[in-house]
Amino acid sequence: MKQFILALLFPAACALAQPSGIVLVAKPGLPDPNFSETVLLVTRTDEGNPVGVILNRPTTLKLAELAPRVRGARNFTEPLYSGGPVMREVLIALFRSDTPPAEAAFPVLPGVYLTMHPAKIEALIAERSTPLRLYAGFSGWAPRQLEAEIESGSWFVLRATDALAFRRDTSGMWAELVAQASGARTQREPFAILLGMTSALRILFALVAAVLAAPAAAQDEAMMLVAHPLFRDLDYRQTVLIAAPAPNGGHVGVILNRPTKRSLGSLFPEHEPSKKVLDPVYYGGPFSRGALVALVHAHDSPGPGSVPLMKDLYLAFRANTIDHVIESTPNDARYYVGYVGWRPGELKSEIDRGLWTVLNADVEMVFRKDTDGLWEELLQSSKRIRAAAPGDARLALVAR
Repeated sequence: MKQFILALLFPAACALAQPSGIVLVAKPGLPDPNFSETVLLVTRTDEGNPVGVILNRPTTLKLAELAPRVRGARNFTEPLYSGGPVMREVLIALFRSDTPPAEAAFPVLPGVYLTMHPAKIEALIAERSTPLRLYAGFSGWAPRQLEAEIESGSWFVLRATDALAFRRDTSGMWAELVAQASGARTQREPFAILLGMTSALRILFALVAAVLAAPAAAQDEAMMLVAHPLFRDLDYRQTVLIAAPAPNGGHVGVILNRPTKRSLGSLFPEHEPSKKVLDPVYYGGPFSRGALVALVHAHDSPGPGSVPLMKDLYLAFRANTIDHVIESTPNDARYYVGYVGWRPGELKSEIDRGLWTVLNADVEMVFRKDTDGLWEELLQSSKRIRAAAPGDARLALVAR
């Protein structure tokens, strides 16, 4: 499991108010259907977390179908693009502007921005004097998750260009960029970017790493989420999740009751320590299903790239940290393919809509061996709690 530290490929961070766009090209064979054969344009949020849109997934949807209340929607006849699996009902705009927009927007390239600000999007549709592409949904990653995906070999990394961002015919884009990325010149390019990294950027990412390593920030704030019986999304139907605040202000977690029929040893047959893991691998969620994450039961952080969920419980994203856990204490953790992530305020909105019931997190429940009846059991428990608790008590953990 060869390791590369490529999260620092971004030439600048949004926190420094500089464009930070790169292009990610899915490597052939990437199993996650959300990203198979995709090309992504990615930048960083003000908090330093990666966010982006898929460039080569045009849909047959029209703006008036997705967002009929948006002013000017009927006059916008260009196709909508699928930006990614996060918040598919939200409209995202990629646009060019000679001056920095007053509304919230992430700089991607010089003069190119991403925004989900409704007023700005309506103004862009009305003006139509500048290149504009609209997306349904976007792509996002938990802290250090994209770095782990690049380390595991899921993506080629290329420089972003204006021509790629607004390219009309995207049908052959993926194959073309895979061929380009497989060349010797492109293979050297990431390392050249690393060598040119500024000291200010090194300080910025050191601060991000320090935030991730701080164990007190999320302790005792984890929660169990029980899906409502009428929640029909196939990814979350009859699921139980553990979730906790992430350093970016959102939430991150995994599904607890979706064991697969695969062992860790079968996934990594050449890695002898993986064969010592007794539990099956679990399906953790629809985000980055091609990547491995681990719930680790430990008194201290298992290593870099770990998010503290509650006392003695961490969610590890970095491949080398997970390797260390497997090699040292393999059965003090549970291993997942994929995870679940929420933007700031998104989980609270889902709970407000009644999609989830919130229960106190319990480490023993997290590592329960038989999860077959877990959803039914906790659903009944949540009904008893709701009958005895104030109506807004379920929001307390998320509203902090």
